[in-house]
Amino acid sequence: MTEYKKPKKIKTPPLFYFLKKANSTRPQLQIDLIKDVGNIVKLSHFLPTLAIYHPDYAKHILLTNQQNYIKSDVNFRALADIIGQGIVTNNGKKWKSQRDNLAPLFQPRVITNQLPTLVHHIKEMAIRWQHFANNKKKINLTDEIMKLLLKTAMKNFMNEEINDKNSDDIILLSKMMNVYVGKFHYLFKFLPLPSHYKLRKIKKNIDAYLLSIIHKRKQQTSWPEDLLTQLLKMKDEDQKELTQTDLLAELTTLLIASIESLSHTLSWAWYYLLHHPQVFEKIKNEIKENYNLQHFNSEFELPYTKAMIEETLRISTPAWILTRRALKEDYIDGYTIPANTNLFIYIYALHHHPDFWETPEKFIPERFLDENRKKIIRHSYIPFGIGPRNCIAGYTAIKQAQVILAELLTRFNYKFDPSQRIESQVLVTRGIKKGLWVSITS
Repeated sequence: MTEYKKPKKIKTPPLFYFLKKANSTRPQLQIDLIKDVGNIVKLSHFLPTLAIYHPDYAKHILLTNQQNYIKSDVNFRALADIIGQGIVTNNGKKWKSQRDNLAPLFQPRVITNQLPTLVHHIKEMAIRWQHFANNKKKINLTDEIMKLLLKTAMKNFMNEEINDKNSDDIILLSKMMNVYVGKFHYLFKFLPLPSHYKLRKIKKNIDAYLLSIIHKRKQQTSWPEDLLTQLLKMKDEDQKELTQTDLLAELTTLLIASIESLSHTLSWAWYYLLHHPQVFEKIKNEIKENYNLQHFNSEFELPYTKAMIEETLRISTPAWILTRRALKEDYIDGYTIPANTNLFIYIYALHHHPDFWETPEKFIPERFLDENRKKIIRHSYIPFGIGPRNCIAGYTAIKQAQVILAELLTRFNYKFDPSQRIESQVLVTRGIKKGLWVSITS
């Protein structure tokens, strides 16, 4: 953007502001900062840090001048310390090489061809759920969806059926890593804490499991066209084959990414449906009238269901924050952004910004129907980010969510457990603390 002769002053919250807001959740605190301070806020951190709350500012950082902003903060370094330098944590030429090589595997045609695998595992899960229904047992829907997504990812990514032990290990790694980074436990990684030992041990077990799959694939004379094959054939930015460390980083990153955000999205979706029976009824009717997997080649096949998923991603987006660091001095709307400034783009705040959304705290799927979508302010809705570093699996998530809901919502009756107190857990992602518990009947 244009350099300004008289830069605007970036405001800082008043003294003791955060102390007064000590009882606010992190997402709610961002909404308060918009109202009390403005759309760009200087935070009282040891490092120069700005909070970003305006769609145009987010566009400038993530899209217009994205080459000046890299993923680089202590959280990402902590993440890389556990899962390695994969597509999520890398920058520069290495990231570009990874993205270019993996992008073809996430194209709509490929994802559509993988949906029968998802349905197969849904039907297996439904048999287990029927047993729970017969015995009047509650289920942790979040954990169940995680297991479903992981089984599907293992089959689609590596043509492997995963057993319960390895499944439990990967899901546990995802949860522990969320806490390790989200609660800043990495600041104490030098201490011999039991949780740190357990985290490293689980990662070691997962590495051994994935290496056994890699070794088995290399012994085969014919390789299927899947993610593992693509990684084994892939060349890095120096035209060298990926190292064992690189392979493990990519596989672990993509497996965790395939289960983490979507399981939280669907948990929130179920929660809102159970508290909005009219919406639930409309979706069940749409599914009964229009859903047919054999002809499910268009994302517009279930428009109201898709709109409900998008409204869930708006009101309770799992990816609640994006972080960047400025390489050089820049200017945004008259504000000077010094080199090496950390920028926190609060997606949750963009999705609830009172200037860009009418009644933002209300769950209204109709916002995302075709006739209303044109009212949405551009870049005020970015659940998968924008620009070159947007989520590579955004289309996959929407497509899988539609199929999971279509297969399961009409199969059982669901009842929210009134004894559960719903609290959001804001770590690396934003989910329901302890998962969503429901009762099901046939």
